[in-house]
Amino acid sequence: MRSFLKKLVGRGRGGRSGRDGYCDRMEAVLREWDALFAELGSEVGAHTTRVRAHYATCATSFAARRRDAAQELAELRAAPQADWDRRKPGLERTLGGLRGVVAGAEQHLTR
Repeated sequence: MRSFLKKLVGRGRGGRSGRDGYCDRMEAVLREWDALFAELGSEVGAHTTRVRAHYATCATSFAARRRDAAQELAELRAAPQADWDRRKPGLERTLGGLRGVVAGAEQHLTR
């Protein structure tokens, strides 16, 4: 599980370039985090009540941040170049927060 998370955090620069390539990569990251979070959810049942409660808190935070990230990404994809430069740091901050939620949930389950 940990290597899967490291792969998501340290992505290479292959494939399409430019704005569309960036948006495609971020959409792929969101899909992979969805899959990872679903996998963590399937594993949480075998853990203590404390771990299950922590996962439930993370799941709530993940869902809200995931929704925000998807909306920001859609807005970024549709934005003209002048807005692109202004919006991209906001998306990256949102993705950083989402990455933290995923990492925190994963870390808590593997202790």
